[in-house]
Amino acid sequence: MHEDETSTRKAPAPGGGLLRTATFTIDQHTDTAVLTTPRIDRSAVLQAAGIWARAVAQRDGLPQPPHAEDKVADLQDALAPDGAQLLLTREGGSPACFAVLVPRAATTELLYLAVEPSAWGRGLGRAVLDYVGQCADESATGLHLWVIDDNDRAVRTYLSAGWSSTSETAIRNDSGRLERRLVRSPAPRRR
Repeated sequence: MHEDETSTRKAPAPGGGLLRTATFTIDQHTDTAVLTTPRIDRSAVLQAAGIWARAVAQRDGLPQPPHAEDKVADLQDALAPDGAQLLLTREGGSPACFAVLVPRAATTELLYLAVEPSAWGRGLGRAVLDYVGQCADESATGLHLWVIDDNDRAVRTYLSAGWSSTSETAIRNDSGRLERRLVRSPAPRRR
């Protein structure tokens, strides 16, 4: 994974979000665009919503994915705060993974991370987590997220990427499913 050569900023600008570059490359077939509010267009949000719908259907064994349009308003609300960022990964030109990061008072929240089910197991989610973690380390920013507690695949991915489970749990949405808070502290700076 490497960054676009035109980006040299290491730490986020105030209100600019955690991630420091406009694009990064995972491999020769996979590029990720980093979109920061207010420059996030509806088509990118709709593509992310489609990934979310198909991933939820696969994860939960639903016969049909939820309508992507139904998730657009939630994603737009999540992306409304200053500095919120949408990462949209394309593999072979098709949307394959997305993440939403939102700056909070003391940390940055990874509010969404979803991978197109046809791309599960190929390391896209982990590559995005590694990139987000690297940016957090360089800017000394802590991260947190909430994950459905019985989503073993997601929990394993987060823990293997250096996140730690906390004792905090809550039911945070209409699904009624228990969620657990995970955190990732920035790596100590080398002197």
